[in-house]
Amino acid sequence: TARYRKQNTLGVSFDWFEPNSGLVIRSENSWTANALVTDTTQRNWLNSTNIVRWVMGVDRPTMIRALNPLRSFFLSAQVFGTHLTDVKAGRFGNTNGDNNNFVFTSFAQTQYMQDQLVALIFGAYGLTGKDATLGGNVEYLVNNHMSLQLGITGFLGVRQEHDIGPFSLFTTNTPPAQLA
Repeated sequence: TARYRKQNTLGVSFDWFEPNSGLVIRSENSWTANALVTDTTQRNWLNSTNIVRWVMGVDRPTMIRALNPLRSFFLSAQVFGTHLTDVKAGRFGNTNGDNNNFVFTSFAQTQYMQDQLVALIFGAYGLTGKDATLGGNVEYLVNNHMSLQLGITGFLGVRQEHDIGPFSLFTTNTPPAQLA
């Protein structure tokens, strides 16, 4: 059965424009007290923990004349962090990832053809899973009510094995007779 309970989250955020470099520096932070999470080291697979989440980001419009002499690129980079204070399951026994989980993202976007053609590339890398996502898309704005979009996304990483407690027997490739 699924279990839920009321959780209280306290958060704070800020944005700051640095006029000399043109950077916008931003952050969002939250603390959730007594959150119910999955923990495969516990008998009932449940645990209570405090969760601290944060993101730090920088944004900047930048002219890259070699790629687009008429319009600026919007460049953005972010770091997402999550810290679980009381879970001992570690990286593979916790559906939330490691107790300290970090994800890095970035993207660049610009417009061509009097802003009717929008080009975007992006990437993300997660430290816990050591995996990445890369991709991009091109969107053509036909009119105010319709657009056409073509994109591609690629996933990079290695296969990970996760502890699923007493049910791990069902995930192995070894026949049960050889496990004894």
